[in-house]
Amino acid sequence: MDIQYILDAFSCVVYIISYISKSERELGLLLQQTKNEAEEGNLNAQQTMKKIGTSYLHHREVSAQEAVFRVTGLRLRECSRKVEFIPVGENPCRMSIPLKDLEKQQSYKSSNRKRSNSDSEDENDDENKIWMNNIVDRYKGRPHIAMFIKMCLASFGSEYSVLLESQLPQKINEETTFKLDGNLGHIRKRTRTSPAVIKYPRFSQETSPEKYFQSILQLFLPYRHDEQLKPPLF
Repeated sequence: MDIQYILDAFSCVVYIISYISKSERELGLLLQQTKNEAEEGNLNAQQTMKKIGTSYLHHREVSAQEAVFRVTGLRLRECSRKVEFIPVGENPCRMSIPLKDLEKQQSYKSSNRKRSNSDSEDENDDENKIWMNNIVDRYKGRPHIAMFIKMCLASFGSEYSVLLESQLPQKINEETTFKLDGNLGHIRKRTRTSPAVIKYPRFSQETSPEKYFQSILQLFLPYRHDEQLKPPLF
């Protein structure tokens, strides 16, 4: 039995982490050796990646807990409520349209260039669109009816879910399902489940006061255009 008197808590943590990751460190050395052998054999990038992947799959150690998790198909987490992430801030991260879809759009537009110059100018914004629509875009395109006029972004993301085209029923319930402006799709009120829990970036009021208050305005002040939150001369 190896028993030692602990004098430094940090050294103890380092020792435990080194002991736990011992097998991973050995695997890293093995992958580095495989990479060197591939370079010496003048293999191309595809062959090199295949050789490294094969080495990783054949030498990786799997714990008993991970083996049970994979065999039984357990979920990493399970919640009683849905979780909706709302990107807020001056320049939040966005998901880009898949490259293959952009190539299809570009080839389709190139084959239909027989329009007038005025039509081309009107569609310039659509041609340059590379970002996917998110919950903020759909909130700005909410219907112009009484129940949505004074609704904030936080309530919109919590109480409504986005419907894909394949999820649209043949007979739409107009009391719970609504069409968004600007061809942004449809939304449906969460009636069978509880409202979703919203998550959003948390900014520090001390270190980033402008980002902090901007995120609060975006979440809880009804608006349709960014200029309503922060005028150009502000």
